[in-house]
Amino acid sequence: MQIKKIFAAIIATAVAGTMALAASAEVGGIGFQTGNWVFRNSIEQSKVYVCDQEYANENEPSDSIFGEDMFERPGTFNDVEITGDGSYTASITGLDGKNMQGADAPGWNVIKFYTNISLNEYPNVSITIDSFKIDGKEIFSNVTYDFVENDIPDFDTTVADKTCADNPENLVANLACIPFYNMWNNDGNPITTEMAADLAFGSELTVDFTVKGLTAADPEPEAPADPEPEAPADPEPEAPANPGDSSKPNAGTGVEGIALVAGIAVLATGAVVVSKKRK
Repeated sequence: MQIKKIFAAIIATAVAGTMALAASAEVGGIGFQTGNWVFRNSIEQSKVYVCDQEYANENEPSDSIFGEDMFERPGTFNDVEITGDGSYTASITGLDGKNMQGADAPGWNVIKFYTNISLNEYPNVSITIDSFKIDGKEIFSNVTYDFVENDIPDFDTTVADKTCADNPENLVANLACIPFYNMWNNDGNPITTEMAADLAFGSELTVDFTVKGLTAADPEPEAPADPEPEAPADPEPEAPANPGDSSKPNAGTGVEGIALVAGIAVLATGAVVVSKKRK
């Protein structure tokens, strides 16, 4: 029974560790806002919403968390788990772009690429947008941001945009995010104002991207431990010396040896007696 308990504890610990890793994984996904206020404002917004104040005057909102004029709209976020350096794809599918009164989206106000990669934890991370497409048409490609010199004009690393986030407390500042287009501040972004003027709404947004600098460097190999010194082997006992003629008895084991030992004992006794008499 004790062995079973030990194995159960080991398995439970391994499962808990795996779950913790999954919970802390980095994620990448697309955000946007249309000209009629259909939007996804952060990586922590799990559904498409529209802000429709006129419709809200006569109807209950879909979700009071986001405010009385917010309503759910069709669309699916296909965010991707970023497990380390490598190439990934994220997308949004099934958008219809209409507000609650049926008006179509006239175009885009904002398009952004969001991650929850902390630049405090990974200051050398870089992200290359290999390709950005709307309804399968490539809009731009091969744009890299290294974040080291904050070369993103529309990215304030000191503020976390928690608008319409399901869990605002999960959003922090200084995340690796990239603006593709912003009608109010578009200096240096890959989709220019001129491009956006001809950029029609689309129901599917897809981004292929490559991450570098996220995988930790391989740890330096540990120096080999000094080997334990081997205990000296017990010396083989030497064979007793056998001086003289090998045909005679051994001095240490034969009659001559016994006599010698007895003689020494007698001499020692005599010396003790003489010593006592001299006192």
